[in-house]
Amino acid sequence: MSRYHAYLKKAVTYLENYKGEQPFSIYCKQLFAADRKMGSTDRRLIRHYCYSYFRVGAAFVNYSIEEKILASVFLLSNSPDPLVTSLKPDWSPFFSEDMEVRMRLFSATFNWRALFPYELTLSSNIELNDWLRSQLIQPDVFIRLRPGKEKIAKEHIGKLKLPVHSISPTCISFPAAVNLDLLPGLNRDYVVQDYSSQQIDQLLQLVPADAISSCWDCCAASGGKSILIKDRFPAAQLTVSDIRASILNQLKNRLRDAAIATHRIEQLDLEQKGTIPSSFLFDLVVADVPCTGSGTWGRTPEERVYFTSDQLEQYVAKQKKILSHITTTIKPGGYLLYCTCSVFEKENEQQITAFATSSGFKIVKMQLFNGMPQKADSLFGALLQKISN
Repeated sequence: MSRYHAYLKKAVTYLENYKGEQPFSIYCKQLFAADRKMGSTDRRLIRHYCYSYFRVGAAFVNYSIEEKILASVFLLSNSPDPLVTSLKPDWSPFFSEDMEVRMRLFSATFNWRALFPYELTLSSNIELNDWLRSQLIQPDVFIRLRPGKEKIAKEHIGKLKLPVHSISPTCISFPAAVNLDLLPGLNRDYVVQDYSSQQIDQLLQLVPADAISSCWDCCAASGGKSILIKDRFPAAQLTVSDIRASILNQLKNRLRDAAIATHRIEQLDLEQKGTIPSSFLFDLVVADVPCTGSGTWGRTPEERVYFTSDQLEQYVAKQKKILSHITTTIKPGGYLLYCTCSVFEKENEQQITAFATSSGFKIVKMQLFNGMPQKADSLFGALLQKISN
């Protein structure tokens, strides 16, 4: 048995035992840590075979897991892969062909719709076939250059000779495999933040700067949008909250590195009525609510594989509760910025249209930021204004 065949067997075992209860990256780390004989090359290849399976394996109908891995690696590889050349030598001549030609080898057994067999409406500017094809591509890594730090950040990038692509004066992308650990100034000079998440600033620019003296990032998570808010409204008092204590600890460190002082940090469960402090009243509330994460499945394809339509309904109900509980914290004439990293209309346009109809808010603008052309995630944002009493 070749070592590649052994890698394949190991990948099959990992996939058969994985139940989708945690991110596959964490699951892999736990298995790798328990097997001290496994080297870095072993880990890299096994991880590659598993993620190839998650990306496209479901489209190969009536194949075993082993056969799906082989076919997926073959379809997604840009150059001859030793696993495929070793176990499927008849496929080797086709590595020089593009993906469309290679797909024809499986015309009788390949079904695009099997990648996502649900009849769900996507947001307005996302086509289903384009979205499905985007799931085969590992997205890039993006950074946002902070105001006044563009020159120094670009100088550091130039010295390290990193492979880069300039998206805009403040946005730079890197291939997913690039290690940014050697790049100084994280959070101080630049922020690791997906391109579409950076685009939320387009909605913030619609808010008059002199109208915002206080803001609340109510589902702050890692804090990328918290830093973006302060870069857009530097004089505003910033309050941040999240349901997870561990995330808030990380957020504190990140905001410290970014030299951003917070007015208040709270651990809050916004689904529970009555948990928001009565003193909370803001000019701007940013709610990057829990969602299916379907706009980020290019990075975490296992989530698409283990997705069910019941999960969507649970998230829609969760979002509705959060929206109903935070409305009283927004001043008359104040603003709400609602965000999801979802491509589903139910979490996006439908949710916001229903909310605006019943809550006393008007929609200023809503948009799905389609990141597929830039090899980025997709993200929905809606800016609403509370109608003055």
